[in-house]
Amino acid sequence: MRKTIQYSLVLLSVLSFFGCKEINLLPSLEKNQNHLTTQTCSIEGRYHDLLEKQDKTLNRYLNLASFAYQEKDYAKSNFYFDKSIKQYRFFENKGVVSASRTLSYITASFLNDTFLDYEGDGYEKVMIHNYKAINYLMLGEKENARIEIKNSYKKQMQEKDKFSEEIKSYQNEVTKQLELEKNLPIKKRRYRRSKESIFNKLKPLFSGINSEHVPYQNPFAYYISALVYEENNEFDDAYIDIKKASNFYPDSKILQEKLLYYARKAYGKNSQEYKDLHAKNISDKFLDKRAEIFINISNSPVKEQMKVPIYMGGAMQFTSFPTFALTNRDIDSVLIKDNNGITVAQSSVLTDVDAIVVNLFKERVPGIILRQIINVGSKTIASESISNKLDTGNVLVSAAIGLGMSLVNAVTSKADLRAWNTLPSKIDALSFSIEKNKTYTLYLLNKDGRQVGKQALVLNKNNKLKHSYNIITIKNRSICK
Repeated sequence: MRKTIQYSLVLLSVLSFFGCKEINLLPSLEKNQNHLTTQTCSIEGRYHDLLEKQDKTLNRYLNLASFAYQEKDYAKSNFYFDKSIKQYRFFENKGVVSASRTLSYITASFLNDTFLDYEGDGYEKVMIHNYKAINYLMLGEKENARIEIKNSYKKQMQEKDKFSEEIKSYQNEVTKQLELEKNLPIKKRRYRRSKESIFNKLKPLFSGINSEHVPYQNPFAYYISALVYEENNEFDDAYIDIKKASNFYPDSKILQEKLLYYARKAYGKNSQEYKDLHAKNISDKFLDKRAEIFINISNSPVKEQMKVPIYMGGAMQFTSFPTFALTNRDIDSVLIKDNNGITVAQSSVLTDVDAIVVNLFKERVPGIILRQIINVGSKTIASESISNKLDTGNVLVSAAIGLGMSLVNAVTSKADLRAWNTLPSKIDALSFSIEKNKTYTLYLLNKDGRQVGKQALVLNKNNKLKHSYNIITIKNRSICK
């Protein structure tokens, strides 16, 4: 009798939480994915808050480095990027692979990914070296900038190969799982059903970005390296790298114009390289002294958590799953006009960070789903074992414990939301030849090409460099200062 009362209390406590027969945790626990992420230009306050923290984690160092970059404190930015490099190399030297990216860490089944170290993504490691190269350019240190572009190349190839191996391992495991489920009844095809449900929820995210932008194909790196080579009068290498960048965006006006300029400087106007480009009516307008501007637009996708159903036979267990919210991007490009009102340049995209982040995530989703099934399955087996030990064959006890485990999964499981969240949504480049006695104004354009803001452009010349470099960060319709 006492056991029966105990079991009844367990069942009632679980049912009282749900309050009805039809149980659906998703509407109440899932975060709305359609909201617009708040953006602000108040860098200083957030920078100070992060500085006050004492933890020596990779994601903290990455965000500190980005804040310093936006504040134009380039030496401090590289200081934190160096700490970031030390951190990611520490994990690489240990041979550690994140549990969120492999199926081999079954022992992590009862842990939240938030308990694991943040080790950084491959594209983040590449971007560190890209940003360090820009920082060195801004400081007038051409040789150090050259070292960083070589580090960027090397890291890009390494991470591309590692990512390929990672996805291959996922695909092999997924293929095995699908083969196992092939002849099972529909309700027992747990991977197929879970995958279909989760991909339906992620469809709006995936349709909101450029699906052709492949992870680790980053023209940003090639563009920077071309500038570094140009600063050192190595125009043949500059031509080769800007050609690689233009292969990503063949319709980019600025990349085609740069390609023509480097062909002229490297091989001359009589070269076939120059003639082929000039025949396309590309303007040969660049002079040897220019303004080179990098433009950070909006915020990169915000990592969020959603509750998703994992199908375990005829039942569902709810667990946490990572996702991303795309930031509302009010500004699409930037226009430069001189004091006579003549347009001298318009920005072109160098790197679509949204596409890199989301497409990389999309490649990983099948493996993440399989790992969640393994995790939830382990917990389900544990709950069934507890049920059997308490009272074999008691349906009420089994139901209570099953619902209890569903509640535990839904409430306690957490996706890892740590990220390099101070990256922009995209990075544009803008280049034009400076004329004496002229002033320039920067105009913000929305997706319809309408001017929605403007500001005088200040160009800072470093006597160690040919060109005048500047970095502009835009949030909403404001230029951050």
